[in-house]
This record gives sequence, C-alpha cells and structure tokens, in this order.
Amino acid sequence: GPGAALKADFGWERRLVAVRAGDGRLIAGAQLLLRRRFGLSIAYVPRGPLFADDPIADRLLLAGMIRLSRRARAVVLRIEPNLNEDQPQADARHSWALLQGMQPVDTIQPRSSIHVDLNRSEAEILAACSKGHRADIRRAERQGVQIQVGSEADLPAFDAIMQATAARAQFAVHSADYYRAAFNLHQPRARLLLALIDGATVAAHMVLLMRNKAYTCTAAQLKPA
Repeated sequence: GPGAALKADFGWERRLVAVRAGDGRLIAGAQLLLRRRFGLSIAYVPRGPLFADDPIADRLLLAGMIRLSRRARAVVLRIEPNLNEDQPQADARHSWALLQGMQPVDTIQPRSSIHVDLNRSEAEILAACSKGHRADIRRAERQGVQIQVGSEADLPAFDAIMQATAARAQFAVHSADYYRAAFNLHQPRARLLLALIDGATVAAHMVLLMRNKAYTCTAAQLKPA
C-alpha cells in the first residue's frame, strides 16, 4: 500500500510476520519495518502488531518478530500497539509485554489521537466541540478566514507552517520531501486544505484517506505572517 511504499522510499525495508490457524485463517500479524545503518539496524512495528489475544499465538508472533529482527542484525525491536489506554485490554497487554521482557519507552507516533466520527451532521460535530473551540471557529469566520483546497504547488507553504509549529510546540516532524511523497502516493485520496487571511496561508491541513479512515496532519501559525 501507499504507507509501505512511502517508508520504502525513505530507507525502511518491510517484512510481514503472520500467525495462521490450522485452517489457514490469519489470527495475528505484524508489519515489521527495518532501517539499516553502519551494518546494524532497528526494527519497528508502528501501530502494531495485531495481536490475537491468545497466549500461544501472541508468543509465536513475538518470536517471529524477534527472529526476523535478529537476522537483520537489529539492536532493538520496538512495537507500538494501536490501543487506547482506557480500553479494557490495555492493562493486560502492558503486563504481558513486561512479562516477555519488554520495557516501556517514549512513543515515536503521537501518544494520543483524536477520533472524530464523520457519520454525523456538521451541526452535531460542532456541538461535540468544547465551548471554547466553538467560539474559536465562529471568531475565525467573523475575521474572514477562508478555506480552500490546495495542490502540490502549495506544499512549501504547508512545510513552512509545519516547521514553525514543530519549533514552537517542540515536537518532531518529517522532511518536506516526506510530506510531498505522502501526498503524491496517496492520490487521488489525499487533500491539502489551506486556511487563508487576506490571501496569506495561516494554517494547513493534509488529509490522507486509507480504507474507511482519514488521517490528518495539521499546522497553524499563531498569527498571520
């Protein structure tokens, strides 16, 4: 898929690990990414692996990931299961990982995500926002903020605002080439939305649609340049 192709373009190798039942059904799996440097590598499973919640299958999956990592001379295997901390299985999964000899570390992916159900009307989505956020939206409308769909030609503006946002909020971002590749690889299911005041871009929002979910990356200036 586009995600795997994107990682491959930026130095990652992909390996798939699967655990199947006797009838051939896939019951657990992982997309293992490897990045090599100086004869060694790191192994990373973003937003995964997909566990089976079956002790035997999960141990087989972990053993397979470790075996592949060692073959690639990886110095570390890092996993980031796609679980919310308030989900019932989160504590059990955390305890299981500790028992397998794994240690908790800071995440590479953003630790928290905001999920917005789009199977609702615009009025319902707005009503679900906090009072302060609703006030911000209305203030932007009063101040003449306009939204338009951008193109690849607008990616430099997106990158400039992203870099400024990252410096201000102290978080890491990808390079301009990475975002350009992501935008192009996901076409025609990618959009760049721009917020403008008096013709100046003050915020940018990249949306990548994968299956039935849209993943977004947003940057905004504190005030127009």
